[in-house]
Amino acid sequence: FINLYADSADVADLYFSVANVKNNTWEIRDRTPYLNLSQDFDTLADGTLYLQDSLYAANGVLIGVIDLYGDYYEGAYDLYINCLAFGNSDRWEVAVTGTGKLDGYNDRDLIGNANYFTGLPDSTEYPRIQYHIAPDRYQSIVGSWNCSPAVISVGMHDDRNSYVDYNGNLVILEGDTPGDLSPASSRGPTRIGLIKPDVSAPGQRALSPTSLAIAVDLIANDPASISFTGFHTRFSGTSSAAPMVGGAAALYLQLRPEATHFDIRDALHAAASVDSFVLGSELAFGTAPNPDWGYGKLDIFMAMVDQLVYGCTDTAALNYDPLADVNLPDSCEYAMSSVSMLAQPTVWSIAPNPATDRATVQWHLDSGTAARLVWYDMRGRMIAQQALIGSAGTIDINLGGWSTGVYVGVLELANGRHVPRKMIVRNN
Repeated sequence: FINLYADSADVADLYFSVANVKNNTWEIRDRTPYLNLSQDFDTLADGTLYLQDSLYAANGVLIGVIDLYGDYYEGAYDLYINCLAFGNSDRWEVAVTGTGKLDGYNDRDLIGNANYFTGLPDSTEYPRIQYHIAPDRYQSIVGSWNCSPAVISVGMHDDRNSYVDYNGNLVILEGDTPGDLSPASSRGPTRIGLIKPDVSAPGQRALSPTSLAIAVDLIANDPASISFTGFHTRFSGTSSAAPMVGGAAALYLQLRPEATHFDIRDALHAAASVDSFVLGSELAFGTAPNPDWGYGKLDIFMAMVDQLVYGCTDTAALNYDPLADVNLPDSCEYAMSSVSMLAQPTVWSIAPNPATDRATVQWHLDSGTAARLVWYDMRGRMIAQQALIGSAGTIDINLGGWSTGVYVGVLELANGRHVPRKMIVRNN
């Protein structure tokens, strides 16, 4: 059968015909009349559009019967053309006239319907070939749910190329490159040009929990297909990749219960990781998002971290932030008093924290104590240093050249004492 899709706006003035083409001469033996989806179909009791036509050879012999079934939902048609041939191996052609378009998605191996024929003759042998439009062998996201902008569509990449089986042997999975896009992952965009998939997640050759009954059977009869744990077997499919994104959505909702599906989608887009596989795929052309990967690989950690609001959650602090999710050590600022000075003669603070382009450091030292302030990144590399003049004061730090991340400032006193503080920098 042949599967076609169309939007009602694209087929109001479009007419199509199904023809039987002789295998060796490319002669059209017979065709249906040119049909219009909104005008020429009967409507069955269940709402299905239906039309049947018979095709005959020149000598009156029945060639085949064409059954056309259509569904119409929210402005779009889903059409199935079932070609039942009698005693021949000829090919079938869909021809269109008028204005508009039909989208056909057909692949016997992937979805079980007809294959497009690619060994076409040139215009000398078959003059009508000049009107033929070659199929796009890439674009394969067509399901009604996946085409919705409100649905998060998930691509699939290879998870692994080896694992240790139940007997402790290393099993090598030939042909798989961990991190690369799986051949079974559908490509976008959608028929209306939306970027799909949204993100990709591991699904090819993933190790997945299995039922106890299956595990017992595999251990006894195929121990190479179950991991050393005795409970996990290899599994491939977007039905393995999609639950990972579902889990990410659940975590996001735990953090932001008021979030909409668009909030979740946009957060996953923004946090998706992009690597050489994403940029180097066939349809990427060095950019992301692209029709192979969408916005990139699922990064649950960054999707959560990007949504956190750092600040002071102490209502008694000067810089209390009621929207803050995370209270960082030393992020709260308090009014200094004589009591606090006596209790902690050497103090210093950073504000704001987190900071973007600038931060202010305030300090108070023991009388006559010399000091310098040294900044380190999380790898321990010194980023900046500055001498502090006087027993008290403030300085501004220009953070324009600092990367987003966590830094440690160390107040080094002349007496050998070190007083550290953490600062988060969030620069675009």
